[in-house]
Amino acid sequence: TLLVDSEVEKKEAVSTVRVLEAFRRVDVDGKDGEWAAFRVEMRPQTGRRHQLRVHAALLGASIVGDAAHGGLRKSEKDDSQQEEVGLMLSAVGIKFQHPAEEQVVDVNIEEPEEFQSWLDRGWCPVGSS
Repeated sequence: TLLVDSEVEKKEAVSTVRVLEAFRRVDVDGKDGEWAAFRVEMRPQTGRRHQLRVHAALLGASIVGDAAHGGLRKSEKDDSQQEEVGLMLSAVGIKFQHPAEEQVVDVNIEEPEEFQSWLDRGWCPVGSS
């Protein structure tokens, strides 16, 4: 787990980042490409606008689809087509103490299907062939 502590919009911003899975790009001819992608868990400790996007960029691993912070915007679908990639950032869980009932509320959802669909188009988990 990495701790990222920097300023975002002139205010302190702190996030933790944990790599869950690493991927490598497989070229059309089946050879490994030079690109890498990571499925990560990012937890903001402060609440700054664009905090996670800025912190990912600071780590040299911009979020796919985040053109404003250096992320990949196009994805090769095949040799002749290019496809626009949306921002691949989603909150899949939130945990907080209910203000009136004082119990912990923990809500989780599945990762959006389009994330896996994008990975299925030429990305292979590191350690597999």
